[in-house]
Amino acid sequence: MNLRHLLTALLISIIGTAQAETVYISNYFLAKKLEEIVPGCMEDRELNTECSDLSFITTLNIDDRSLLEIVDDEDYSYLHEGNLNGLQYLTELKSLTISINIDNLGANEEEFPLKLETVSLRATKSEYTKLEYGELLSLWVGGLPNSVKTLKLYSGDYTFDNLSYVNVSKGPNQLEELFEQGICNSGLGSVWPSTLKKYSQNYTYNWDFDFSNTQIEELNITVGVWYLGNGEFSKEIDSSNPISNLIFPSTAKKFKLEFNLNNISDEEIIPPTNFFKLNEGLEELVLFYCELNLLPDLPSSLKKFEITNSIFDDQLRLNDGLETLKIIGSELSELPPNLPASLKNIDVSNNLLDFMPNLPGQLNSLNISKNSEIKCLPSLPTTLTTLDI
Repeated sequence: MNLRHLLTALLISIIGTAQAETVYISNYFLAKKLEEIVPGCMEDRELNTECSDLSFITTLNIDDRSLLEIVDDEDYSYLHEGNLNGLQYLTELKSLTISINIDNLGANEEEFPLKLETVSLRATKSEYTKLEYGELLSLWVGGLPNSVKTLKLYSGDYTFDNLSYVNVSKGPNQLEELFEQGICNSGLGSVWPSTLKKYSQNYTYNWDFDFSNTQIEELNITVGVWYLGNGEFSKEIDSSNPISNLIFPSTAKKFKLEFNLNNISDEEIIPPTNFFKLNEGLEELVLFYCELNLLPDLPSSLKKFEITNSIFDDQLRLNDGLETLKIIGSELSELPPNLPASLKNIDVSNNLLDFMPNLPGQLNSLNISKNSEIKCLPSLPTTLTTLDI
């Protein structure tokens, strides 16, 4: 290379360096995280947006608790700025987790990379949270890119004096999996995207679910219930029992329903459940802490039926084709005389059984422990590999 070409190359390099774009990262914790993972791209909280190292970041976890040692004696509750500006320059980011436990954090849709696929947002109070009586700890997001397929929202550790809240004002329209815990709002309202395949909600008080226009395959619901005494429960569980309002599409394959009981010292007190019709095509049904006055008719497609710590007075009717039967701690006194020949796994531990009917010829595992009245067993099939008595 001659001198002229060398000087030209140096000049272009100098001009390129001088014109490198930078952005100030106002969010203290985002800045500290970027300094940790891409130190060559950060200087005095200024991010070089053209830094090549940014394109190698595919996963990011911003947890302010992990950065407490950096804070020293600063006022922890005022370190959050209300945006995530700068995050959008991590153009190859696929998975993002944000956990805050102080004040409020907000972010707009344009602050998120366009290739995001999994987003987890958590707002939880801690010993460092400095809130006055009645104040709200919130994590607010204006919107997420439509590339997001999995969205998980968490809020918790709240009392009647202070609440933590997660809100996504505009949900992605290609979402496939949604999880909500505590006081959350996905921004989807009652209009679920047709792409939704899995929905989980922990401590729900909302039963306005209509999944009939979705491709939902798996539904997991945990209901927070407060016992009021004298056999009465909080208003979430009343005589009308809104659980029966659930509408399933034909695509549903797995359903789990659990009541999480609060303020109950008598374990035998279980909220009543008026069940709804199960769709043909369902393969797994799992129930925890339910009082079932009327067991639902099991669809012929069901492969797994599990009941734990529940009460039911109705006659147990099992479908042909069932492969796994689990009824645990549910005061079961008898099994049907003719068990489905398709059964491969049976767990009826911690019940009131005093007799076992003939066992299916293809059975692989049997658990009848904690049934103290059983004196003998029928012939065991040669396929059995696990026996717990």
